[in-house]
Amino acid sequence: MALKHQLSLNIVDGCNPNNFTLIDTSNYASGVPLTCPTLAITIPGTSGPVYFSQGTLPNPSTDPNDVYHLLPTNPDPYTGNPKFVFTIDNIFLCVQSVGDTLKNLPDGLWTIEYCVKPCTTSSVKYYYLRTTLALNKYASLLCKLRLSDCLPSEQTLRMIDELHVIKMYLDAAKAKVEICHAPKEGQAMYDYAIKLMNNWERTCCSNC
Repeated sequence: MALKHQLSLNIVDGCNPNNFTLIDTSNYASGVPLTCPTLAITIPGTSGPVYFSQGTLPNPSTDPNDVYHLLPTNPDPYTGNPKFVFTIDNIFLCVQSVGDTLKNLPDGLWTIEYCVKPCTTSSVKYYYLRTTLALNKYASLLCKLRLSDCLPSEQTLRMIDELHVIKMYLDAAKAKVEICHAPKEGQAMYDYAIKLMNNWERTCCSNC
């Protein structure tokens, strides 16, 4: 059996609304050429992916529909250690310029693809449901609860239960997208969690 690259990526979430980390966890076959590594990232709310490639970039005049940028080397993939670690933010995505104050990355459904030539046989695709902004807001709502070292009132317990339901929906939405590979269902669950959270904030915060 011919050797081939086994591609994989690890998408690392965090609480920073400006970025996430993309780690190359591929198993590159020794002696097999590594040609034209390419990332394709689709940002929520956009019509298609932005491409980052170390190969020859297409001419925009002949291929105007796809946006290509040069993929950075970290380290240089042609020195024998091709694995990379990228901080994905608006500068990496070419949405903002170096030196700008970073804006938040959007929550929602991201699609991240990685391939090396020939992409028909050496590629991976991930659905990533980013929930960082929602989880940060959820944490801020927890901070508004008036809790102390005693059992809370029935009303506060009810509010806590409602928050637990919201968190469950966020967790389930992420699992539905990333584990069950059902992006539309996961996005719908995420949207419902945001609706519940906004309603909780509007109706319950006066009682916090």
